[in-house]
Order: sequence, then C-alpha cells, then structure tokens
Amino acid sequence: MAGSRQPNLRDWLAVAGMSTGIGVFLRLAAPSGGRLHAPGSSWLLAGLVTGGVVLAALAVAFGLRGRRGTSGSRRAAVLGSATGISWGFMAAVIKELSSHLDDGIDALVTTWSLYLLLAAGAATMLLAAHALASGPLAASQPGFTILDPLTASLLGVFLFGEHIRTGAGALAGEALALAVVIAGAATLSRSRLLDDDNPDPPCPAPPALASATSPPRRLPVTVGRS
Repeated sequence: MAGSRQPNLRDWLAVAGMSTGIGVFLRLAAPSGGRLHAPGSSWLLAGLVTGGVVLAALAVAFGLRGRRGTSGSRRAAVLGSATGISWGFMAAVIKELSSHLDDGIDALVTTWSLYLLLAAGAATMLLAAHALASGPLAASQPGFTILDPLTASLLGVFLFGEHIRTGAGALAGEALALAVVIAGAATLSRSRLLDDDNPDPPCPAPPALASATSPPRRLPVTVGRS
C-alpha cells in the first residue's frame, strides 16, 4: 500500500543536507545591524511583491488541481513554496512589531504591524494547512525549509538595512551551502514517497464464496459400460 512507504537513506541524507545547508548559510551570512523600523513605502512594496508571488502560486496550484493526471505532490510543492515565502514575510512583520514592545501596551495595540500579523498570520496558517493536505510532507517540506529563511534574510536586508557578509570566502561558503540545499531539494523531489501517481497495486480480492442460496453444481456422472 502507498501508506506503507518509508523514506530510504537517500531521502534522509537529502533532508539532512537541506537543514545543514540552511544553517551554514545563515551562519556565514550572519545578518547584523540595520534599523528598527522600515519606511512605509518599503513595506508597501514588500507586501505587494510577497502577495503577488503567493497569489501566483495559488493560481498555479488551482490550475494543477483542475488538470487531469496531475499528482497532489506537485500542488503540495507549489503551496509549500508559497507558505515558506509567507513565513519569511511574517518574520519581518514580527521584527517590526517587536520594536514596539518597550513603548508600552498603548503603542503596541495602535501599531499597524500587530493587525497585519494577525490577518496575514491566519492566512499563512491556512495556506500551510492546504499545503500539508494536498500531498505528502516530503513534497511541501523543501518550500518550508528553503524559502522561509531566504525570504526573511532578503527582507531583512531590503526593509531594515541589515548587512550580510560579502567577503570572497563568505560568498563562496554561502553559495556552496545554497547548492547543498538545492541539491537536497532536487533529490527529495525524486523520492518514491512522492510517487502518488503510481500507487502500489491493490491486493487481489479473495475468491467469492458460494452463497447458501445458490444452486449446487451438478457433477458429471460417468456411466460405466457393462
């Protein structure tokens, strides 16, 4: 049965490579500095771009749903990518909101970031639920793992002016770490766990038993010659 499939060694190595690659990338990039608040125009641009990408992903996912012969794994991968991007955006919103924690409860409840966090957070959780329900976890996991920290890092640079290491050694290590992450995601995308288009053949049905009301079979009678 399809539910009895278990990840093999290659799948585990791919997951380990993705997690390690993301950790090494963030460690080498080491975002630091920056400002506490981002300008409103920058937030508007970041919100429009993020929302546009997520809506485009939803359009693709619904298009795949209406296409015959398309597996749920592909829809889960698309929705997982959209969820990862949304989580990265939510991390930036949380950073904006956390800068008001020392200003008192009045300042906290009057800032726009609180209500954006509540509204966009609920939509992001709904998106994540659809990604998990559309296919196996191995399909949506690469989008969760890769695009969440990458989006958060890019928004940190764009919105808050954070600095990342750009030396030759740091850039080479960051590129290598991202290559490991992408290779792990590509390996996981070819896992047999995602092969839900070709499920295991069902067990053959047992032979039907003769019912009590069915007439008995007549056995041929051989008459011997005298």
